[in-house]
Amino acid sequence: MSNVGLSMQESSSGGPRPPRPPKKRKRSRAALVVALLVVAGLLVGAGYGAYLAFERIQAGEPAPDYPGPGSGEVVIEVSEGETLADIGQTMKDADVVASVQAFTEAAMLEEDATNVTPGRYLMLQQMTGAQAVERMLNPKSRNENTVVLPEGLRTDQVV
Repeated sequence: MSNVGLSMQESSSGGPRPPRPPKKRKRSRAALVVALLVVAGLLVGAGYGAYLAFERIQAGEPAPDYPGPGSGEVVIEVSEGETLADIGQTMKDADVVASVQAFTEAAMLEEDATNVTPGRYLMLQQMTGAQAVERMLNPKSRNENTVVLPEGLRTDQVV
């Protein structure tokens, strides 16, 4: 015989039991309110930051920059993979430029600024951002310690 359609469990009424509805998880209203407040706070903070940035752009405030040609020498080292902003931060830390923004804005105006190669550069302290970019692009500002030895010399001639 076949058991198709027969249930092994029978209810007291003699017929099959109806399936139980799935259990619903009760979510805490307090957790929902806290989550909404956190999201709202993040949105308000981001909006306020964007507003301040927009106001600064609209006001046309220039980036802090030194006025003069600079004085006092300092060596800046540019490593492989550094961005213009990274180089600007290194220069700001060494008091070459007044702000990273002054250097990066000047670099954006100079199309060759992306060709700055890794190495050491002899810079002046308290330069304008534009002068710092110009000096980094000048091959004479590279601080390289190289010695050229002509071929064919003996050791005693080199010394």
